[in-house]
Amino acid sequence: MGVNPEVAAAVRDAVSQMGELGATVEEVSLPLLFEMGTAYAIISESEAADAHGVWLNSRPEDYGNNIRRRITAASLLPGQVLHKAMHMRALLRREWLKLFDRFDVLLNPTALGPATKIEYVDGVNTREEAQKRFGGRRAATTPAAFVGAPAMSVPCGATSEGLPIGLHIIGGHFQEETVLRVGYAYQQATSWHRRRPPL
Repeated sequence: MGVNPEVAAAVRDAVSQMGELGATVEEVSLPLLFEMGTAYAIISESEAADAHGVWLNSRPEDYGNNIRRRITAASLLPGQVLHKAMHMRALLRREWLKLFDRFDVLLNPTALGPATKIEYVDGVNTREEAQKRFGGRRAATTPAAFVGAPAMSVPCGATSEGLPIGLHIIGGHFQEETVLRVGYAYQQATSWHRRRPPL
């Protein structure tokens, strides 16, 4: 859903390669992921407000307009909203852990699309501007970070413009060694990690 076709094709090829290396491959679904975005935003923004609150008050000029607004808004979130978001994370973590009763790793794209140019704009002032700049953004790596699972990204392809595509390898809690072994085995069988994008 929402994955660039070149990214999807490269990740499918990487999954097939894993099968050729001896892995048993099966497609899985985690329905709670669709509910995760809001909870993740609430928790991460609240943590940013807590971490930056003192500096924001004493050195506001060190922060851009948009960051100041985000941190200030997050500091005003009611405690019960944060509590519900933490409960949602606990539910997602429980569902996530069940997957690792059956699987050693999960594979997904590191990013849903190819790399894009990042432009600094200080001053998103309307809802339309915010939707245009941030509305379509979703991070494929967020679920692993949200539940505290070990993960790594390895190159698995390139777009027609030569931009790298990443394969995100996610393990169960405290299974860093498994994640690293899978990543290493994939890199030994492919050469994507040796390629460099045009600059």
